[in-house]
Amino acid sequence: MKKTIFFFFVFFTTLLAVHSGIAIAQESEPSIRDDYDVTFKGRFFYGGGLGMQFGTVTMVDVAPQFGYYPLENIAIGMGLTYQYISDRRYEPPESLHVLGTSIFTNLHLPFYNSIFAHGEYEFIAYNTDVFSLDNKRKWICVHNVLAGIGYRQRIFNRSSIFLMVLWNFNETQYNLYSNPVIRMGVNFGF
Repeated sequence: MKKTIFFFFVFFTTLLAVHSGIAIAQESEPSIRDDYDVTFKGRFFYGGGLGMQFGTVTMVDVAPQFGYYPLENIAIGMGLTYQYISDRRYEPPESLHVLGTSIFTNLHLPFYNSIFAHGEYEFIAYNTDVFSLDNKRKWICVHNVLAGIGYRQRIFNRSSIFLMVLWNFNETQYNLYSNPVIRMGVNFGF
């Protein structure tokens, strides 16, 4: 009899501990519903990325973005890009001003919304004489199709930082990216 009572005590204590652990784990992972507000204004978000590199190759990258949640697990949006690149490996040093725009979509996993799939179309243009045979500057236009996965970590309320690993499916000699493309940024909800 004592063994049976001891067995049930251990069994129910273990069950209670596991259930408490699951409840705590579920509370620590906020639902996508925290981002998906039923009001029209509450479905919008903004943010983007900022990148800097200094040295022989200097680069400053500013990439604001603006988006909307039409459905609970799907975000769509657009972004702008400005990059300044100065490469001192050439004589005279080559500098570029890159302008671009993009449209993107994120598909968040319904059971763990910190992980998402990302798809993006990006158009960038820059003026250079590097590819010219007659050393005249001309505008180079590049159409990129990027896809990959991302992870976001909430920092407070409806704000988060994100990290994405993307693959550029348009590898040409004019492209400024090498695969994989790694992006990091922050988003804020309205």
